Amino acid sequence: MTAPHRDNLRKRLLDLIRRNGSVARIDLAEASGLSRATVTTITADLIAEGMVEDVASDQPSEERMRRGRPRVDLVIRNRAHLLAGMKISSRSILVALVDFNG
Repeated sequence: MTAPHRDNLRKRLLDLIRRNGSVARIDLAEASGLSRATVTTITADLIAEGMVEDVASDQPSEERMRRGRPRVDLVIRNRAHLLAGMKISSRSILVALVDFNG
């Protein structure tokens, strides 16, 4: 996979996670049309970089009681990157600090 193609896939998955708030890898695969293996590989990189993190699923209790591995969702780490801005004028100083939530 070429670097530009991989970057596009990363952006697509990050956007899906951001829009859904909390989403499982299997749901990312279905929504993106990517294979589960590709989603797992890319999200592992995003976790290692601190961009996203695993959280316990907020599924209803009857769904959690099913057999198999418990569902783990991914969320954006809002404080992964911060952006600061400052506007200085003759009458005021405006300072802003934003994270992924805005």
